[in-house]
Amino acid sequence: MLIQSSQLNLSLKALVYVACLGDEENAFELFRFLPTQHEKALVESTRAILSIPKEERKKKILKDLKQFIQAQKVHPLSEIHPGWFLEVLKEESPKTIGLILRNLPTDKVKYILENLNGEIKRQLPKLNESKKIPEGLLELIRERFESQFLTFTPPKKSSALDLRDLYFIKTEVLLAFFRDLGIEQLARAFNGLDKVALKALLNRLVIKDTKELQHRMKNIEKISKKELGEAQMLIIDLPIDRIDPEALFLEVGMAFFSRAISSEQIDFIRALQYKLPPKYGYLLKRYVEESLQNFKPRLTQSAQKQILSRFQEFPSHS
Repeated sequence: MLIQSSQLNLSLKALVYVACLGDEENAFELFRFLPTQHEKALVESTRAILSIPKEERKKKILKDLKQFIQAQKVHPLSEIHPGWFLEVLKEESPKTIGLILRNLPTDKVKYILENLNGEIKRQLPKLNESKKIPEGLLELIRERFESQFLTFTPPKKSSALDLRDLYFIKTEVLLAFFRDLGIEQLARAFNGLDKVALKALLNRLVIKDTKELQHRMKNIEKISKKELGEAQMLIIDLPIDRIDPEALFLEVGMAFFSRAISSEQIDFIRALQYKLPPKYGYLLKRYVEESLQNFKPRLTQSAQKQILSRFQEFPSHS
């Protein structure tokens, strides 16, 4: 990159490049309309680029601008957790892995390299070696790799929330939302049970989770007998004693979310599965499959209503 200044964002850097492509005498004119706080960095960067011979300067500027444009594009696999890429890449040769990594977002590549088998990592080709591969072959490898992952396009703009909107929130927020659903369902279910059953549950939880559940139970809104029964049946159907206590809230939340899914939404669930780390993606898949085996439209509608209501209030959902 020609511009190294950390004081300029991508837009200002692009402005410098555009200014330097034009008449040198008027290169600084554009900066008169910008806040003075950026003036020094803009002028220094512009002068540095203008010191490069004109023909060489133009080539370098166009190269950098092309990189900027590529960086702004949303990668088709940007929403997929890189753990899924690792599972697929384990079946590929080091040479093919190296070619695939060239086309992935930087954060995904970083994760893969940090978790890839050491021996395979040592066999990865150098960048200059992969440049010798014909462009057509590179495109074929890229398309074959990307076709293994289902992605999801945004639903049409609407004022009403939709379950599919969950796909477009950050993964950590999605997991936090599932966990919140789990706390809510446990609070509902155990509000209607005897103290012995509640004590048995609380004794399994870590102290932080115990306090969190007690706080939710204390502040829970009044619910109908129907909603109480639905929450209790959800807990009864789950192997609570076999679930890791630290993952209990999350798993209960996923099980409840699965109730809201119908067979028409399988593609959405497959896409959502890839958004999560594989461990949780497989878990979600299992709960959805189990729920569909005992599909009850009334429970599905009730779960959808509760989930969307909770999602509307959930922090950082947008």
